[in-house]
Amino acid sequence: MEIFKKRWIKIPGIDLIRFEGLKRDLIRIEGIHDLSLDDGKQRVKIAYDLEKITFKEILGSIVRSGVHPENGFWQVLKRGLIIYMEQNEKDNLHAPVAPCCSNPEKILTRAHK
Repeated sequence: MEIFKKRWIKIPGIDLIRFEGLKRDLIRIEGIHDLSLDDGKQRVKIAYDLEKITFKEILGSIVRSGVHPENGFWQVLKRGLIIYMEQNEKDNLHAPVAPCCSNPEKILTRAHK
């Protein structure tokens, strides 16, 4: 199963030359599908598969390639929220199916053990 995500990351001072280097580094990573630059707003759009790579891992790869995302209050808060939501989404995808009210078999077997 593929879970496609698209995220914008604000990167102060990014230009076409720095973006091309970043794109060359990131596009080789499994799970990253596309990168595009909005240089007017100094941000990069990343399309990726959450099953193969997380936003947090992408941020680490960006920093390792020598590019640093904006670290203002709202940007850090937004990135933290995205990381939290993605972790919840992955946890929920891999969680066992909960019994419904009309089929409490799993609940009853746990209660009698």
